[in-house]
Amino acid sequence: MTEDSISRRKFFKKLGLSAGGVLFLANNTFSNPSLFAPHADEFVSSLYYAKNGTPEQNINKLFEIMGGITNFIAPNDIVVLKPNCQWDNQGGTNTNSLKALIDLILSIPGFEGEIIIAENYHRLDSNTSYPNLWTTTDFRFNGPWNINTLLQYYRDNRTSYPAIHDHGGEININKYMLRDSNRGGRVTTGPSDGDGYVRRTDLVYTRTPAGSEFDQCGSIDSTIMTYPIFTSPHSSITVDLKNGCWYNGQYIDTNFKLFMLSGLNHHSDYAGATSAVKNHLGVVELPGILNGAYADFHSIGFPASGGAVGMFVKEIKRADLFITTAEWCGHQGRQDSNPVQTKTVLASTDPLALDYYTSKYIMYPLGGSRQELNNPDNVDGPFRKFLNMYIDQMDWGTLNESEMMVQGFDFNNPTISRPDIDRIIKKFRQGEATEQEVLDLIDQFFQQ
Repeated sequence: MTEDSISRRKFFKKLGLSAGGVLFLANNTFSNPSLFAPHADEFVSSLYYAKNGTPEQNINKLFEIMGGITNFIAPNDIVVLKPNCQWDNQGGTNTNSLKALIDLILSIPGFEGEIIIAENYHRLDSNTSYPNLWTTTDFRFNGPWNINTLLQYYRDNRTSYPAIHDHGGEININKYMLRDSNRGGRVTTGPSDGDGYVRRTDLVYTRTPAGSEFDQCGSIDSTIMTYPIFTSPHSSITVDLKNGCWYNGQYIDTNFKLFMLSGLNHHSDYAGATSAVKNHLGVVELPGILNGAYADFHSIGFPASGGAVGMFVKEIKRADLFITTAEWCGHQGRQDSNPVQTKTVLASTDPLALDYYTSKYIMYPLGGSRQELNNPDNVDGPFRKFLNMYIDQMDWGTLNESEMMVQGFDFNNPTISRPDIDRIIKKFRQGEATEQEVLDLIDQFFQQ
């Protein structure tokens, strides 16, 4: 018996079927990518990627590999998309990727929900010294939109999208610019008190001595959890990031999904790489000092900031999906004028594994003077220390590559993927393919 037939047999064994299990597949919905990974039950985290297509092709293929956008979003969900907006070009989330994701959401049959792009870029709009993704006109290393012009595109082209609808003059694709209390925002106690940031003084993260290696706040060793509450300009439903959706004085059963979309860049000598985990700093409040006694997530310093993010994800909100839009990689910096076009998007529910994999296999091989600062395997480097602080607060996620299941598609080297098997099973169901053709394709999948 060949190793390939053994793999096929293991595949059917996972389904509790005999080798003739194609008949079962033909009569059941099949959407579990892990069934096509040898020993999938031994993995802690799953990562998916698509590369070397256009940004639109990469996003569409990525979700195809993951079983489709409806595996994540239902027709009535409020979808909160959190990009990197503090910097433009490679420093920001790729806007071609962002648009492709929005188009994919709008293609969900019967979509009646809404999409909100929300982020705190921790600056005043009047501060034009720093280019940002909300307003930039420099598109050299990103898509041809900033956030505002992308939203205007959907307003101007609403008739091309059946899922776009109006409510009080506002379409169901909008933005909400989160604001620090010292930059036009406010502190709130909850949705009944209006929009703003909740400060949870009962959830305190205190850094260890090792966490203060790159100290930014003197003798203040603790921070508190903060999270935003914001109201949709379309539906007037309030999103409480920790507790759910609120309307007319009470929490309601409308679901919201949080997708966090990051770039992949070198941040600094004290932080190393920046991507999925550090993207949370664009969710929390960063006024410097909180309640006169606590540092914020940035001011507490590095690598301690990683531990603060870990507590946030555990106690406040874990995003439903993390996406790294590494179409360009700023391996020398977020605003460096020589980024590399890496043409890759990746996704996982584990931001830790995602950061490890993207920094090791996309950023690190690009070299440069900051290479070791970005190396996730350099235990003495700032990035690995930051990730270690994060995982110390968690009871899930991994930095162990042997515990990561990775599946993907390369447009420059097309291979058989799980969706290909889905399609031939569908043809078999419709009488357009034989059982042997299905088995042969499964064999070819395991031979790759």
